[in-house]
Amino acid sequence: VLHAIISEEPQPVARFNNKVSAKLQDLVDKALAKEKEERYQHIDDVLADLRREKKSLEYVKTTQIPPEAVPPKPKKKLLPFLVPAS
Repeated sequence: VLHAIISEEPQPVARFNNKVSAKLQDLVDKALAKEKEERYQHIDDVLADLRREKKSLEYVKTTQIPPEAVPPKPKKKLLPFLVPAS
């Protein structure tokens, strides 16, 4: 396990959850970087990036487009049914 931690790249987060944003993936990659210089140097930097990503996700709103109004079908006029008297 230690050998894998030291030498292998971690699996992308999207492998486990395909809804993960690219920015969040970048954040995780930076946190798990093998080289010290590539990692976050302070927890405040991690928190700042996490908060920025959270805020950007909150602004992404899904809006439902209402279906087009379908005009009502014209009512059929009922013609009196004429039956000849016998």
